[in-house]
Amino acid sequence: MELLKVNTDNVTIAIPFSELKELVTLIVCDVLERQAATDKKKNDFATLSSKDVQNILGVSKTTLWHWKNNGTLLPIQVGRRTLYKQSDITELLTKNVAEYE
Repeated sequence: MELLKVNTDNVTIAIPFSELKELVTLIVCDVLERQAATDKKKNDFATLSSKDVQNILGVSKTTLWHWKNNGTLLPIQVGRRTLYKQSDITELLTKNVAEYE
């Protein structure tokens, strides 16, 4: 069996299926890891309004105020707007789910 065959227009490489499968798996895993890292960076900068956070978490404006005062969930003030980092909301949800289990 010829491993590498070259002519002027094409290159043909012969490798066992198991090695091809392993190579494809490594490439796909690498791409997925890079995509996850990119998504995490995007989520670190994404923000939600107070109203959005109230709807997502099912809490009142008063609860958000208490959480701000006790450090549970700290908002970002942009002018008169109160915003919350999406990554903080995700972290809070993840923490609460872990405590529940």
